[in-house]
Amino acid sequence: MNAVTEYLRRPARLRAVGQAAEESGRTDELLEAAWAWLDAHRPDLLAFPERFGRGAVEEALVEAVASVRPSPPVRDRLLAVLRAQLLGAAALEPYMRDPAVTEILLDGRQIRTERRGAWVEEPALGSVEEARQLAIHLTTRAGSRYQPTLPLQTVIWPDNGARIHVVHESVSAQGVPLLTIRKRNAEAVLDLTDLVARGMLSEALAAWLMRAVRARLNLCIAGPTGSGKTTVLRALARAAIPRDERVISMEDTPELQLDHELPHAVGLVARERMDVQAAQETVVTLHDLFVNTLRMRPDRIVVGEVRSAEALDTLEAGVTEAGGMLLTIHLRRASALVARLAWILRRSGVAIPRDELAEQVAEAIDLVVQIGRPRDAQGVEHRRILAVTEPQPDGTQRTIWSWDGTTWRQEADLSPDRERMAAMGGWSA
Repeated sequence: MNAVTEYLRRPARLRAVGQAAEESGRTDELLEAAWAWLDAHRPDLLAFPERFGRGAVEEALVEAVASVRPSPPVRDRLLAVLRAQLLGAAALEPYMRDPAVTEILLDGRQIRTERRGAWVEEPALGSVEEARQLAIHLTTRAGSRYQPTLPLQTVIWPDNGARIHVVHESVSAQGVPLLTIRKRNAEAVLDLTDLVARGMLSEALAAWLMRAVRARLNLCIAGPTGSGKTTVLRALARAAIPRDERVISMEDTPELQLDHELPHAVGLVARERMDVQAAQETVVTLHDLFVNTLRMRPDRIVVGEVRSAEALDTLEAGVTEAGGMLLTIHLRRASALVARLAWILRRSGVAIPRDELAEQVAEAIDLVVQIGRPRDAQGVEHRRILAVTEPQPDGTQRTIWSWDGTTWRQEADLSPDRERMAAMGGWSA
């Protein structure tokens, strides 16, 4: 039998294999047979599934499964596995779909997930090569490529908006792919009521912060990685910003989704890494977005994260614009805000004397909402708002609200100057 005849007869041979496998309950053989059918009949789809619409891929999968004649329960299982491989996140698909999982780490073969503040070791992949193929699959489906010329990149998963940070094996000391996946599907819908129910803040503090946002005070949401800065900012913005205001947000990866609740919200996204498929694509930084945002008649400005040259833009806007700005910054303690901004500015080539910078910060930022991830007696982390402070002209912070380990207490009122400013925005209403 020549190769052409064997190729043409392959579907019939696979159906026979499928029947034998089903009778013996070996669904793995059925799955292998379905893959072989796709390899024979739709090699283009296997090689480049991202080029086909979801409907076309689904039709091919249904046809492949039908070719091995499974029973209905086995058919559903085979379709689920094939969908995960071609349309989903392959071996990581169960974790992508699990609402209890908020973060996924892939270090070569090893998989860890974060569930309600605790890390869980998951079954490892079969080999480093499987991890490499998984990295290729995820980056390709997200519209990029896994290759040495893009050793460090961040992509957005199309199904749920998860942020995937990819480290290529060429810059990994272990020579393996490293993926960090931050899911947002579970948290994108959390409002302030949800955060109160989860113990992130009290009802009284939530109401007080809403008043501050409505009064057009400038709020800086500070905290370490994974503490919930974006979650708090999003919830506050959706709950407190009036629906008739034009809100312009800017971020390096699209996470805020303010337009889902605010009808006049517009989101801008930086383009800081050249797309490998568009070599002439213009790089757009957060600084570029900030300059253009001021020309777009915003009622409020929201900055996803301040970490580069846009820090100076943020301080200037905080002093010169109409107020109501919301921003986040990586910061473990509010008392280090001035030092952190000084370091960010120096890295961007701007050196401002500390005393002058402290005065500018106190003028531009009205409140710092400090978030942390303290551990309980069992060692489980819990996201908490630890303090709300007022930046002072000497660089210190004046505490307004604090978490004492069991509850939140208001220790002081707004300073007279800020209270007068807030009153102009309706603070006393």
